Amino acid sequence: MTLRVVAALVFACAASAAQDEVTEAPRHTYRIVQHYAGNWDATLHFSDTSRGDAPLAGDPDRYPWPAIYEISPDDQWIFRDQKTGSGTGIAFLYHVEQTGRVWRMEQRLDDLAFAYLRAHDHISRADYYHVGAEFIGWDLPAQSLRFRVSGTAEQQGKPHLDRHLVYHLTSHTITQ
Repeated sequence: MTLRVVAALVFACAASAAQDEVTEAPRHTYRIVQHYAGNWDATLHFSDTSRGDAPLAGDPDRYPWPAIYEISPDDQWIFRDQKTGSGTGIAFLYHVEQTGRVWRMEQRLDDLAFAYLRAHDHISRADYYHVGAEFIGWDLPAQSLRFRVSGTAEQQGKPHLDRHLVYHLTSHTITQ
């Protein structure tokens, strides 16, 4: 009897790991499908099948955890929050053009944020662990993305990092 329960649990876990994670765009122009095959890959599938699929996460950007995709209300921007390790995450920003062309910002959003924090507040990523960037919201009238970076200080007694930042979609700059 116990062996049957264990076998059922193992089968249920294997079946759930094989399921795809799907994120539908607000205007339904596309959906993002994440598939687990040793690590998670992600592909953007357009509703208009005359447009080709666009890979969002393939080698070397595949990880053992699925990403969280936050899509702008106009379906033109995608924020990807990707766990990379214990308590650590990175962030990517994608743009989906009207033509169906999809591009990813060359520099990761979390790296850009720490470059800004180093230049303006002398805050270094190296001083923190469990670092990540998290989505807050889209402000399309202002053409901006609001997000936060956080981390735990390496040195005891130093404050926890929790900074709210704004990425300006048209000028490709960050402000607080």
